[in-house]
Amino acid sequence: MIDATPNGPRYRVWLYHPKAAAPNAAPPLLVLLDGNATFALAVSAARLQAKLIGPVTIAAIAADNDALFDEHQRFRDFTTPARDGWGVPRDAQGAPLETGGAQAFETFVNETLPRAIEARTHAAPRSRMLFGHSLGGFFVLNDALAHPQAYSRYMAASPSIWWNGAELLASARASARSASTKGSATHAAVPLAIRVGGDEQKLAPNAPPARVERVTHAAMLDNARAIADLLHATPTLGFDADFQIYAGQNHVSYLPAAISEAVGLAARNLP
Repeated sequence: MIDATPNGPRYRVWLYHPKAAAPNAAPPLLVLLDGNATFALAVSAARLQAKLIGPVTIAAIAADNDALFDEHQRFRDFTTPARDGWGVPRDAQGAPLETGGAQAFETFVNETLPRAIEARTHAAPRSRMLFGHSLGGFFVLNDALAHPQAYSRYMAASPSIWWNGAELLASARASARSASTKGSATHAAVPLAIRVGGDEQKLAPNAPPARVERVTHAAMLDNARAIADLLHATPTLGFDADFQIYAGQNHVSYLPAAISEAVGLAARNLP
């Protein structure tokens, strides 16, 4: 267990640290959100691919319970403060869940956790990659845009760009306009993979109105493509954006394959 701060949330962190292939050569680090759902998949993928890609250290952050996806923790930690309330679930008393803790969680993900892992493994990884899905994907993009050098690579799977009326996309567009007047980026482009299921905006002919409204409002495919196109068209923002669609897959069905891909990406040598 790791405490975010002395009086802050406590997180369960699953850690897989294989032996390095060579002495004094620490494996790359892959950090996963929603750890109770993602850790076992990632470790299995790492073990299956080990002879091809080499060792990868995996750290998966989860709420301090056994839920695969802890709704309260996700909305508290992965989001910016909610303005319109669309998409925010309510608790048993009917109150909206707490939101807006992304900035505090970034400190844990970018600073506290890496220090704790290095203290535990006695090694500094040669590179670090952050992976998140859905609201976790939103957090990854938000963190990458705010702190592009915190990780060597990022991967956002089905990012919830719809959050707060797609404020992240609007912010990225504003940053692109500003960056275009400042010349080239001062750092090497940071690899950023954006993935989405091909059927995420697909609706059944008899879909109820609430489902139609939710899918249309979320616009998972359209928003993911839009931010990827923006980053690709604006190299001054400092990202090497790679957008791919998992054809025929819904919001969750391709998650095991995306995690397997993330393990492989984490092991790649940087340019």
